[in-house]
Amino acid sequence: MSNKSGEGVSPAQEAELQQAVELLQHAPGRLATMAPAELAPLLRALQSHQQQLQQQNSELRQTRDQLARAEDELLLSRRQLEIALRASRCGLWHWPDVKSDEAWWSPEFYRLLEYGNEAIPAGFNTFRSLLHPADRERITASIKEQIRNATPVDMEFRLRTRHGVYRWFHSYGQVIVDGRGTRHMAGLLQDITLRRQTDAVLHKALDKAERANREKTHFLAAASHDLRQPLQSLSLYLAALKRMQRPAATDSVINKMQQSLRSMSQLLRTLLNISRLDAGVINPEPVVFPVQELFDTLLINNAPGAESAGLSLRARPSNDLIYSDRVLLEELVQNFVANALHNTDRGGVLLGCRRRGEYLWIQVWDTGIGIAADKLPQLFNTAASAAALDTQPEDTVRPGLGLAIVQQIAGLLDYRLQAASRQGRGSLFAVEVPLARAV
Repeated sequence: MSNKSGEGVSPAQEAELQQAVELLQHAPGRLATMAPAELAPLLRALQSHQQQLQQQNSELRQTRDQLARAEDELLLSRRQLEIALRASRCGLWHWPDVKSDEAWWSPEFYRLLEYGNEAIPAGFNTFRSLLHPADRERITASIKEQIRNATPVDMEFRLRTRHGVYRWFHSYGQVIVDGRGTRHMAGLLQDITLRRQTDAVLHKALDKAERANREKTHFLAAASHDLRQPLQSLSLYLAALKRMQRPAATDSVINKMQQSLRSMSQLLRTLLNISRLDAGVINPEPVVFPVQELFDTLLINNAPGAESAGLSLRARPSNDLIYSDRVLLEELVQNFVANALHNTDRGGVLLGCRRRGEYLWIQVWDTGIGIAADKLPQLFNTAASAAALDTQPEDTVRPGLGLAIVQQIAGLLDYRLQAASRQGRGSLFAVEVPLARAV
């Protein structure tokens, strides 16, 4: 015999206790005739047994109190869970044996379907009958696969409510295999109708915006010829006027008109290219070509503007071969050069390149008025560049839209950009291009 706390009872004490119990049960009258020496062991055994009983009784009371507290905590946790589930509109479900149809649905599960508790039987067949016809086969096949592979449950579907309206739900749960090999499923059910409706509205608005953007791009592409033709005609008229005999005082006016015309043509070209990049209709076509060809083209195209502004424009010779989209890279660096010429009053613009490992940094230096350090991060932002056209004072850099398209082209080609400047000293703009030998 042993007590609750684990203290052992000796065989002698067991015998004494057994003897005392037999005397009390079968010969209580004999106790009066027994000598004190005979009674002493019996009394000790009874006292020991009494102490053990008292100790066990105390432990039982402690266990009872612990169970009562645990029951209270469990009840509190259950109420808190019910409040949380109701607040989050989540219902619980449990399928104890996937080979059986019987299941359990929580009160909130029924409320989500607008039914009272147990108004309809909880089970797989009931669930399947409530599924939207378009979802039924898909969800049934998905559940069978989850049961077979014991994979997590994560599904979205529509269920018919008591009033015949289909609402969207998301169910998340788990397939569990117990020690007997029985597979059962348990999880949550949440109403996501509002989210699905919101997503549908957003998708519709996005489709409308994308369609409008495509239409805008198509319109600009179609109108580009009509927009460029008057500018080309005006350029021819100015060139013819410059060759005619006229007062010398008109030379300055004609030169300024030609410069304005070049700026207008560049701006129109930039706007059209931004529209095409936004629409995603430009696909890079990289080829291997000498960087010197890029420099030569840029020098030819920008020489008249530099000359009319009284600026020098030159390039350091290079024998490097690069791997890039020739047209897009030329457009990117052209915007660097046009921005440099636009913001340089004296001195000039220099094109160069510098190797860095498997890449070549194509650089455009100028001796212009420079850019404040806090303005550098905004240079390649479309909105900031557009705003700068109207808000920047005459003695500060006016980046225009050209640098905005630079960011988009660099993103399309996955190139890194660099900008540095000191006010009153000039600026540096550069783009990192892969060398041909590194491709």
